[in-house]
Amino acid sequence: MLIFNTSRGYSELIQKWQEGYEVVYTVRDDSVRTGFLKKITAKYFYSLLRLLSGVPIEDGAADFRLLDKKVISVIRENEEEFLFLRGYIFWGRL
Repeated sequence: MLIFNTSRGYSELIQKWQEGYEVVYTVRDDSVRTGFLKKITAKYFYSLLRLLSGVPIEDGAADFRLLDKKVISVIRENEEEFLFLRGYIFWGRL
């Protein structure tokens, strides 16, 4: 997996996938336009989520990601009706 700032553009996502990464995911850059309240609540949200789930989800992890066919096949094998994809990707280190 590769952490990637969303401001870099889509071509770099594709480039990393072409280099062999099966999952290329994005992380929001909240340093500029995000207010204090949003930053602090997001920080506590991710801390609580990690604590309750035991899944090492990255702070600011976004749902936008590029997945290889192999990874999509593994996800489709899961029979969970309401799959929390962000957590599933980090939990399984797919």
